Amino acid sequence: MSATVISETITKDELKSRNGDSQLLIAIDGRVFDVTVWASKHPGGREILQAVAGTDATDVFYAFHPPGCPHSACSKVLDRLPCVAKIESANKSELQRDFELLRNNANDIGLYSISLAYYCRIWAWLATIFSLSVILTLRATSCTSVLMASAVSALFLQQSAFVGHDSGHLSVTFSPTLDWAIGVVFGPLLTGLSISWWKHSHNLHHVETNNSERDPDIQHLPLFALSEKVIRNGGVYSYYHGKFMPLNSLAGRLVSHQHILFLPVMFFARFNLYAQGFLFFWSGKYRGPTWKGAVEVGAMLFHQLIVFLLVSSLPSAKLAVLWILATNGLAGILNLQITTSHFGQPVLDSNKITEFEDAPFLLHQLATTTDIDTTWNNSWFFGGLERQVAHHIFPRMPRKNLDDAAAMIKFMCRRHGVEYKSQPFGRALREVFTALRRSAKVAKTRGQE
Repeated sequence: MSATVISETITKDELKSRNGDSQLLIAIDGRVFDVTVWASKHPGGREILQAVAGTDATDVFYAFHPPGCPHSACSKVLDRLPCVAKIESANKSELQRDFELLRNNANDIGLYSISLAYYCRIWAWLATIFSLSVILTLRATSCTSVLMASAVSALFLQQSAFVGHDSGHLSVTFSPTLDWAIGVVFGPLLTGLSISWWKHSHNLHHVETNNSERDPDIQHLPLFALSEKVIRNGGVYSYYHGKFMPLNSLAGRLVSHQHILFLPVMFFARFNLYAQGFLFFWSGKYRGPTWKGAVEVGAMLFHQLIVFLLVSSLPSAKLAVLWILATNGLAGILNLQITTSHFGQPVLDSNKITEFEDAPFLLHQLATTTDIDTTWNNSWFFGGLERQVAHHIFPRMPRKNLDDAAAMIKFMCRRHGVEYKSQPFGRALREVFTALRRSAKVAKTRGQE
């Protein structure tokens, strides 16, 4: 920590009032740091620091920089940051103290231990699916055989994305270099999706989960709106996109039928994901090393080239188009399991989130996230994300340890009478469509006013 002696002590309200566009202040472990200059260099993106600026971000900080975790160089960074004040201490609740104890003990009890043998088994499974998808595609001669090849190819895309997700959180090897390389392989190269674009938005999603103004994962106007408040207000200002997203007449008509449009949109959504990757680099939002950006763009282009060459082996252009549509469409439908973790849960605005005074980070994640109940024979399908609550509370924790973390969090929640959401996949999916239908009715009523 900074060796500078700081005599000034400020309250949380003063911290919030001093923070602004010209000065970003963040409190960590009782110290207030000026991160204005560091924000542009922050590996997780400036947007994350802007989201937590003016607050006590201790819990968020340790979620992404776990104590004792080998990949974290955060202590060296904090040593160099200007420490401008101390923040007035407050009595911690018993829940907050228990949460901090669990967080601090997670590394000691092995919850951050990695296992390359675990991933070797996953990679062998992916290699099997990949080989089967290529063989079936090369041998396909009819619509039926093409659809069979597409189904296996879609499964490969879905399952590969989980490894890309793990590497994006630096939880495969804890080495930024190795995890970046793994992410490029299982992101742009094998699935065609930009890992840098995904990290840019996904890290913010973890901090601002289901925040209508700040979580890019639920900002889908003009197609979808999960917040009734956003609909009644005629749109929402997106801090991630840096613009107001209006609910105009076209968006109103689409949102009023969003529960019907959801599956068709998911079927074609993957093509948008490909485009978003290229637009991310084209727009200049990428801030990493130039050579890494070039490698990633090259990998995305190479992926599309390989797909083109693969479908060119099919007997006709009709079958080639069918393969492309079916593979990407089925992959999009398989990704419905990702939406069940949050889409059916409450959507909050910034004012509502600030009401979580007692263990705010923990309660925020518990309120907006649900686990999916699985058994030994179907958990593979969810790639570790069935333990979404534990993953959101400990985003850097290796996938193989999330079951143990979930059990410990559940025990803590039962002790304090706090709800830990977990439900079967079918019920969670129904919640998604119920939320879409409920918001659609609000949009339809608003359009009739």
